[in-house]
Amino acid sequence: MSFWYQVARPQRAAAALLLALMALSGLSEGFGLLLLVPILTVLSGAQGASGLLGGWAMTLGIPMALGPLLAIFVALVGLRSAINFARIVTAHRLEARIVDGLRERAWDALLHCEWRRLAAMSQSATTSLLITDIDRTGYGVNRFLAAAATIFTMAGLALAGLALSLPLALFAGTGAMLVMLAYRRLRRRAHRLGELTGAAYEAIHRYYNEGLRAMRIIRSFGREDAVMERNRAALQGLRDSQFAYVRDFGLAQLVLQIGGALVLALATLMAVTRYGARLEQIVPLAALGARAVPLLGALQQQVQDIAHCRPAFAAARRLIEQAEQGREIVSDHRCSTPQLHSALAVEGLGVHFPGRDAPALNDITFSIPAGSLTVIGGPSGAGKSTLADCLAGLIRPDAGRITVDRVTLSDGLRIAWRARVSY
Repeated sequence: MSFWYQVARPQRAAAALLLALMALSGLSEGFGLLLLVPILTVLSGAQGASGLLGGWAMTLGIPMALGPLLAIFVALVGLRSAINFARIVTAHRLEARIVDGLRERAWDALLHCEWRRLAAMSQSATTSLLITDIDRTGYGVNRFLAAAATIFTMAGLALAGLALSLPLALFAGTGAMLVMLAYRRLRRRAHRLGELTGAAYEAIHRYYNEGLRAMRIIRSFGREDAVMERNRAALQGLRDSQFAYVRDFGLAQLVLQIGGALVLALATLMAVTRYGARLEQIVPLAALGARAVPLLGALQQQVQDIAHCRPAFAAARRLIEQAEQGREIVSDHRCSTPQLHSALAVEGLGVHFPGRDAPALNDITFSIPAGSLTVIGGPSGAGKSTLADCLAGLIRPDAGRITVDRVTLSDGLRIAWRARVSY
């Protein structure tokens, strides 16, 4: 089961409802365009049923008159508006639930991650991910849902086009598929720009975190101007990647609009000169093309946005999986909390951090009597903070043990012991 399936799985009912609303919205738009055929037939003064919906109307006993047809049109527009309202609300709720669930899962994983693994993570990178990357993930979810709605709408238009003219619908559909294939390289570039944008956001978070911590030093040494220059450089890197993405999107839309207009003109010319299409067929076909071209542009934009947000998806997944893999073991959490009456003792304690040759602590043994004051000193890097983390129950030692009145602080007891320690 994939990571993103697990994230979205609790929202299956809402997703199913949203898909149904999208399908109904697309069908209603297609029916609306087909309804133009009998309306134009009546306006031209022709007798009898015309088009697929005209035939259905005659079968159902609906008179081929302007009043009833316009009433059906108004009812159809109202129905589609209601469906779209429900779709927008449902999509917003689904997006919010997925993003909130993702952020809660990330925060829960960090809260319960083993301390030494958590301490090894970059604080600025983690902050950037929790705030910025998950927000970008939310935008990606929004774009994905919007793309799904666009696809359903285009499917409704495609069905209407097939009912109007099979050859022209196939011609237009082939052109749309070729357009989407032609933009594959642009979508790959959007993915690369998304990676650059994520790195730029992380650099900005790291820069401001470090700057706030070092504010006293910056001002003491009169380095305000130099720090401001670094700030401009960091922001410029973000703006460069964002501008490149906007420029690519603008060029794509420019080419798409020109190409769409060309395909629409060719299709209209073929309908008149080769297939002898009548006015009541030409107008709906032109309306269908005029509606489909902007939809195709919107779909290209949505797919490009998804590609741009994919690096944020991947970063969120990596952080959560890394933190969940380091989740603390709480197998014996039901045991009673240790009580200190005699001594807190350390026997052969050893701690080794990944990526370091020398251990942080090696074969440490001593005892601290209850009620006493003990001072531990040493140079920077000697292991004082690591030892304090062990005594407070934050770190599980790799070797040796810690006892409270001769009771070993195993995993569950170590977590319970933390509640009794001021640190």
